[in-house]
Amino acid sequence: MRKNRGFTLIELLVVISIIALLLSILMPSLSLAKQKASGVVCLSNEKQLSLAWTLFASDNDDEIVDGQPDQSAPYNGFTDYPQYGRHANFVADPHNEAGDPDYTLESRIRGFEKGGLWPYLESYKIFHCPGDRRSTKDELQYGYRTYSIGAVYSRIFSFNSTSQSDEHKVYVTKTSRIRNPGTKFVFLEEMDVQNEFNGNTWNIYLNRAEWFDPLAVWHGDSSTFGFADGHADRHKWVGEEVLKRADFGAAIELLAQGGTQKKSGILTDPKDIEDWTWVAKHYVPGLFNPNRK
Repeated sequence: MRKNRGFTLIELLVVISIIALLLSILMPSLSLAKQKASGVVCLSNEKQLSLAWTLFASDNDDEIVDGQPDQSAPYNGFTDYPQYGRHANFVADPHNEAGDPDYTLESRIRGFEKGGLWPYLESYKIFHCPGDRRSTKDELQYGYRTYSIGAVYSRIFSFNSTSQSDEHKVYVTKTSRIRNPGTKFVFLEEMDVQNEFNGNTWNIYLNRAEWFDPLAVWHGDSSTFGFADGHADRHKWVGEEVLKRADFGAAIELLAQGGTQKKSGILTDPKDIEDWTWVAKHYVPGLFNPNRK
């Protein structure tokens, strides 16, 4: 009679080695596939945000929704500007039913619902990229709202003479003042860890090759953008500075040491300057007015 024969130790080790080898080959592919999948969702989100942004302007005599979040109780989604009157903000800051700052998911959704774009979207998930891992369902210390609007689409910079970035010299309040809207982005992925959410607008120095606020890079070596004509697209970075400043773990560690993720200095590497030049070129919506204060 034949005896049932089990695996020998050598055979088991060979099988385990083969499985480990296959996993080492498959894991990078799975990770890449996951990044691509989140990138597809992210592009869809930014396309819907951009379309909502254009529809808001169409319904409001060409006036764009303000890129600055509503930061004042009672969080009605509007800000009264000294020179321009009352204007809708694209979102309000997270707040609870009592009107106090609060950072639960429900409070963040409440802020979205107060914004001027909500009637065109009505889904809080559009504001979040699945690749944005600053927060989880149970832990919302950072993030959730992935997308920000640049300062050039915020009226606060129209009379902010203390701005050192020169963004206030190129701001616009109407879509008709945007030159080549198909090449000018409005929405971008921002990676901010300095507060419980992406507060304020996104900023960049326009008078020198230097970053200010960090971009997010959750899709390999690229980021997604929503443009002023309603479309969305992805851009691949060629330098190291954008990727370094977008590292969540490094930013948290730097802040814990008393630093700031905004400090980068003047860019010197040609590839980093190429990244900055692309952003600046696709960010400035209108004519530069050097005399604007």
